[in-house]
Amino acid sequence: MAVERIETTLKCTVTFDANLPANSVKIVNMTLDPLVGAQTVLQVPDNEAWVIEDIYVTSSPDVDAIVDIYKNELDVVLKTDPISTLLVSNPSRPKYGKKVFEPGARLSMRAVNLAAIGTEAVTDTFYVKLVRFVKK
Repeated sequence: MAVERIETTLKCTVTFDANLPANSVKIVNMTLDPLVGAQTVLQVPDNEAWVIEDIYVTSSPDVDAIVDIYKNELDVVLKTDPISTLLVSNPSRPKYGKKVFEPGARLSMRAVNLAAIGTEAVTDTFYVKLVRFVKK
């Protein structure tokens, strides 16, 4: 049985409501397939395994946050540094070990803002490099 390696990028967004105090928890929306749209939970298909290889931002976030990545809604497999430190052009940005999601596992994320939000809602966007191993 052949295994195909497919590199893809999850676009992740989190919106912090106006007047939200610091250290509030919000659910992250993840887009794997633009035709399907954003989802709060992604399930690994039975013929695939997923590996998270990198997390980054392409510009400074509007509000700094820490992201918790969950496996099966229970286990925190990764807690990021503040996402402002994950700027792709930052040569000293933190690197994380690879995180494996087996067939049938569920991926979800929550973000915690590190500062209070002003009078307007703020949306942060970050990206997750994901490698999909697909059994053919």
